[in-house]
Amino acid sequence: MKEHPEIRELFAKQPVIILYIAGYVGTMWGTAIAAAPLLKENPLLWAALAYCLGGSLIGGITLLNHECGHRHLFESDLANRCAGYFADMGMLLPVSASFRKYHKLHHTTMSVYGIDTDLPTPVEQSIFKGTILKAVWLALHSLWYAFRPMIVRPGPPQVWEILAWVCTISSIALMRVIAGHWLGHAFVALSVFFGTGLHPTAAHFIVEHFVFPDNPLSVQDTNSYYGFWNLFLFNSGYHTEHHDFPEVPCNKLHELYEIAYKNDPSVSVVPSFVEAQFNFITDDSVTLKSKILRDRKGNITQAARDDFYKAQ
Repeated sequence: MKEHPEIRELFAKQPVIILYIAGYVGTMWGTAIAAAPLLKENPLLWAALAYCLGGSLIGGITLLNHECGHRHLFESDLANRCAGYFADMGMLLPVSASFRKYHKLHHTTMSVYGIDTDLPTPVEQSIFKGTILKAVWLALHSLWYAFRPMIVRPGPPQVWEILAWVCTISSIALMRVIAGHWLGHAFVALSVFFGTGLHPTAAHFIVEHFVFPDNPLSVQDTNSYYGFWNLFLFNSGYHTEHHDFPEVPCNKLHELYEIAYKNDPSVSVVPSFVEAQFNFITDDSVTLKSKILRDRKGNITQAARDDFYKAQ
């Protein structure tokens, strides 16, 4: 900040993001309902549409929910939470409130065993080894992301999480009333399965914090990606930048990169989403253990790794 005080200007709230949410959610609902006849006429084409379009929309919606969780849209906390509930409509899942609670811990205690729920549990690591099982783990990533916090950081639901369930159930009912059938719900569910698993837009789950042995900067626990998929994922690839300055909204991350990171050789960069996803699955040297671990003071230590793996 001392070298680049202009970065502070990028902290401004971006209410325009609510329009992105409306566009993605509206497109998802419109496609899900309109595609219903296609399921009977050509199920494979219906599934392909869910993968190509639906999965891409889900990838974007998850990142828009991320923006709501960081309160990047409005000054009002309530308004940001309501925007998150709106984004939840695109998945018909109560994601936003729980994500916000656990994602805050990811930023404040990143890579700390027992706190950061982004870390695969020892049970996951002991089961999902080798190419086939890693592919299964990645395909079912939404399940681990949903249930892992209940194991690592269990606790009673907050009021905001209960409200998220109320909004989601209402959304499910509303789609049923509008469509007159349940086929739209099936399209959304399949899109969520695709868009959070074996899909290019889901590669950010791997790229962000896994360590790849062919990366000369693999001593770092956060990677950035500057390619094509940022257009659909609201610059989520600028992940080093995001962790250094989480106050900067998604549509300002490229400006942050131009100001402070463009000529920084210390940034760990992953050149391809699809290649990273493929390497994660096929490279035996990359496992669910391939993450840098920290102690509760934020230090990268062998003791932190020992604490994490002693349960195996």
